[in-house]
Amino acid sequence: MKNRWLLCLLSLPAAWLCAGDEVRINPDIFQKKIIVESGDQRIVFNREDAAGIVEWTWQGRVFVRCPEKGHRLAAESLWSPRRLFLAANSYELKAQEIGKESITLVFRGKIDLIPVKMEFFSGEGWWITKKCVIARNRPAMAISYTIENAGKHPRYFSFWFHNWLDFASDDAADYLLLLPGVGGVISRQLTPVGDGNLVFPVPGAPFTRNNEVFEKKYRGEPVGRAFFALFSEKTGDAFTVRTEYDKLLQVYTNFAGCPTLECMFQPCTLQPGESWNITVNLDFRTGMKKEDLLKEFSLPVASNGGKE
Repeated sequence: MKNRWLLCLLSLPAAWLCAGDEVRINPDIFQKKIIVESGDQRIVFNREDAAGIVEWTWQGRVFVRCPEKGHRLAAESLWSPRRLFLAANSYELKAQEIGKESITLVFRGKIDLIPVKMEFFSGEGWWITKKCVIARNRPAMAISYTIENAGKHPRYFSFWFHNWLDFASDDAADYLLLLPGVGGVISRQLTPVGDGNLVFPVPGAPFTRNNEVFEKKYRGEPVGRAFFALFSEKTGDAFTVRTEYDKLLQVYTNFAGCPTLECMFQPCTLQPGESWNITVNLDFRTGMKKEDLLKEFSLPVASNGGKE
């Protein structure tokens, strides 16, 4: 009887479970988005776009908004093979947990290996589990991914973590891109020139299949740690990303319009039934001074293959 009562509680809407608390987790009226509200924070995940974050507001400050398709944070894809770019199916919210200091959502989605679904190939593809741990006392989130080869054959891939920002200003020239280079801090003013592409690899990074021309054309200075930021000198806003250096392939940005801050990871081959995982940490700061942010980049850089 006790277990039956517990099962009934778990099946109730999150907003009811949190009566007396300020956390609410609900879908939108079209069942396409998951809306998380907690005190001063509101985050909206789009299940139709790899559970990407299309809105993030903290204490009335809008860090992310989605005025047009594509502007979002943490909407992953595959950098290689290129034909599967943005081929993920809709993600499902599989689990949720509300803790004293954090809120956890677990999404699950699939990337099919062929563009047209056929019964013979229905068992092929990658399953992606996306676990988002949201801090309740500041605008920060840890995202852990597990990619499983659900097919019958070895599969080569390079994972792509994509952020297309639309916060603070629509003018990319207001931003600095900051990275810990091997020889010191790399600082780039994002003044639109040409097509705005820049690639910053780890030392000795391989070129990935079908991306060789692009990666050679835009390759810049190597990075020595997996910690990088976009910083607006105009507003004092900073967006930082941390991840695992030993799995990083390159940092990429395109600043022809609103700036992006993206990571591609080292290509690997998964055997049937094997899985690969990565964790990425996102953090927004306000009222930052450039010199204070630069202190975080002044630490010694990792050697190639070192772990952040």
